Amino acid sequence: MIYRDYNWGGTNGGGQIIERDLKSNLERVILRTDASYRKPLLLSPNGAKLAYIEQRFDPKAEDKAVLFIANRADGVTQAALPLN
Repeated sequence: MIYRDYNWGGTNGGGQIIERDLKSNLERVILRTDASYRKPLLLSPNGAKLAYIEQRFDPKAEDKAVLFIANRADGVTQAALPLN
């Protein structure tokens, strides 16, 4: 199971994407981000990559939303497409 965990606290907003093994109940953080909003979280058909959108709630920010692709194995992430 893969899910998002948010940190809503003050200046430490953001969160992480976590993978949980349902048999052992062990969890592994795939990646951490300081963006306050990510949706949707999609898994590739072969399970190797995650796609998600980060959007910062900063009215002064130039980049409003960006599509990211992350490797599920190591969390290496790259911006795929700005969505301004």
